Amino acid sequence: MLVHAVEHDGHRPTRVHADLANKYGPGRADPADVVAEVRLARADEVVPAGFVVVAERDPLTEAQRRRRTDLLGRLGLPPDATDADALRVAAADRSARPIVRRVRAIPDLPRLRLLLDDELPHQR
Repeated sequence: MLVHAVEHDGHRPTRVHADLANKYGPGRADPADVVAEVRLARADEVVPAGFVVVAERDPLTEAQRRRRTDLLGRLGLPPDATDADALRVAAADRSARPIVRRVRAIPDLPRLRLLLDDELPHQR
């Protein structure tokens, strides 16, 4: 989706890692033509060396994130807990099941970051 959005907006043709040539074709897997690297990553991950954060977005609304965080807290879980974590609580404590059902009604999606490295190793 990101690749198509970049190309649609009239930017340079996109390239992918050479290992993905079987999926995107050999023309798109041409590292010699690369001018920058863009990565989509979870916001709770460490930003790799050489990259800068150019955008951060939460796929949930503020209300959804606040509600999910509150419900997870009521289960004794941290804000970044997953549905799997909530299900483990429900398996251990039947009384938690109604809260877990409400947690699972809100998508289990992390905040995301768009990372840019415009000084690739062959340019350094």
